[in-house]
Amino acid sequence: MRLFIYFFIFCISIKLFADNSIDAKAICEHTKDLQFPAKHKASDDGAKLLKNCDSEDLYYGINQKRDFEKARHCAFLELKSNEQRVFGGSSILMMIYANAYDVERNLDLAEKNACEIEGAPAEISGRLAHLEFLKSKKDQTEVFDLCDDITSGFMIGQCARHIYRVEKVKRQNKLKVLRSAWTGVENNAFVILQKSSEHFSKLRSENEIDLSGSARANFVISELAMQEADFIESIEKLEKKKAPKYSAKQASEEDRKMNLIFKQIDTIKEPSIWGTITPDQISETQKSWINYRDAWIAFAKIKYPNYSSESISAWFTKKRNHMLSSFTK
Repeated sequence: MRLFIYFFIFCISIKLFADNSIDAKAICEHTKDLQFPAKHKASDDGAKLLKNCDSEDLYYGINQKRDFEKARHCAFLELKSNEQRVFGGSSILMMIYANAYDVERNLDLAEKNACEIEGAPAEISGRLAHLEFLKSKKDQTEVFDLCDDITSGFMIGQCARHIYRVEKVKRQNKLKVLRSAWTGVENNAFVILQKSSEHFSKLRSENEIDLSGSARANFVISELAMQEADFIESIEKLEKKKAPKYSAKQASEEDRKMNLIFKQIDTIKEPSIWGTITPDQISETQKSWINYRDAWIAFAKIKYPNYSSESISAWFTKKRNHMLSSFTK
């Protein structure tokens, strides 16, 4: 299951606004002395209330309600403290002024902030070209975002991390709703399952993903997100009684396939074909997966007794075999 394939699509299907006719240096020179309206900054008392704030969380509504005014005030405080954050300070102000969030639209101030964001020259030029393009549009309803014009592996990773944070909140809210109707015994059993899920997902994303290449952070985060999404989807399917059912014979067959895959992995004389992944890392992750599968079986006995242990085992072994098969191709 590749629920989070859009991570890749989002990160590599970049809006190609880069234009050789855009003189980024001239735009930055033109906007560098522009002043922000004093009324857009927090008062001294307001600044005290925003101590240790996070403009990214306030702007996107991560773990809290979206608040563009507080996000703007917080971003100015971050600039004042010289705190260097990708999603903070200049980046947040750039989007606020470009999108007219709680302020009048001011694309010149958006460009001023775009010039102050560190990054690859192509990214800076792309953002400025994008903002220049917005100036020419009569319809100014398009939402402008920091990740629209990324070109570097570093920013692909940063944007993947950001999307992961946003989506994780949605997943947690789904779980919260589901668990609100469960009994205390069911919730206690779920806590054990969730811990084993988190451990396996972490090892899977760190141990079994090739870390070579500048976009490695994106691949790691994307895999972690996919595992977490699959966990929620599995719960939802069981809740709706739409999860597949398997026989004891099918469970045995999936185990046989898994053993065969590991025999094939053992015969590979040059595991360097997996990039940075080593046989020891696969073995470590497999031990965590076994605990994860067993935790599912134990939880299902309590919460979903209509699904046999063999059926749950076959279902998750089938998923694991799909992951492991990539090492034998």
